[in-house]
Amino acid sequence: MISLSGIARFALGMTLFGAAGAAAEVTLDLTFGWQKSAIEVPSVSLSSAADQAVRFTRVSGLISEIAFVRPDGTKVQLPGQFGFFDAASDRHQISLHNVPPGNYTGLSIRIGVPEKTNH
Repeated sequence: MISLSGIARFALGMTLFGAAGAAAEVTLDLTFGWQKSAIEVPSVSLSSAADQAVRFTRVSGLISEIAFVRPDGTKVQLPGQFGFFDAASDRHQISLHNVPPGNYTGLSIRIGVPEKTNH
């Protein structure tokens, strides 16, 4: 589920182990897509479920409020970390620092920045 004005959640399964329980460095590698298929940006003309023509000319943004989700639903927040992505300049990797070791089943992010941070 991706909400451009709110929080995006992604399903994943991973266990992070740092050396002697140390925090890990994690790189998110984003793939830009449409209807479960990767696309190039700018894209060719694509069709929506309603048979409307869609073309992506720019995909870029900031992510914030990054949190890894544990199997019990609790979140491990990574305060103060932000990431920028931009398909046109091939910026699709976002580095996250000091991620605590653990078993995670999801990732929660905000696309954009909170109003408090933005003003």
